[in-house]
Amino acid sequence: MIGQSGNKMALSKMQTPIRVLVVEDHEIAQRVAQLVLQGLGCHADVARNGKEALERFAQNHYDLVFMDIGLPDMDGLVVTTSLRSQEKKALTASPPIPIIGLTAHAGAQMRLQVIEAGMNDFLVKPLTKENCLAILNQFVYERQDLVQS
Repeated sequence: MIGQSGNKMALSKMQTPIRVLVVEDHEIAQRVAQLVLQGLGCHADVARNGKEALERFAQNHYDLVFMDIGLPDMDGLVVTTSLRSQEKKALTASPPIPIIGLTAHAGAQMRLQVIEAGMNDFLVKPLTKENCLAILNQFVYERQDLVQS
């Protein structure tokens, strides 16, 4: 699980806004995620369920995905496996998009499940500015550095 601290990289480092897909069925959690991400200079799209997430992912480029694990139509683990399959079929030279699970439950078993499904890591809800910034620093900014090198 990602820690609460992280180096505070300048948000202005990115030339264009970071595009984030938030897959979350709870309306208040959707709005909180959007506000936190917008406050960090990101553009956040919301998908309310797994089907919508798969559609948005196929139609748009994202730098990061926050995936609720407990979705109503299919769980976030199944959606992640499908997203990873879409990436493999696309045959691009780009590294896989970071997918971070969002859950109310922490523990070794959850870590194993998210990694097996193809997620990069997970956070225990709620999504906060601090843990969002840690994720951006670890998975997005470092990824941009690798792509630009």
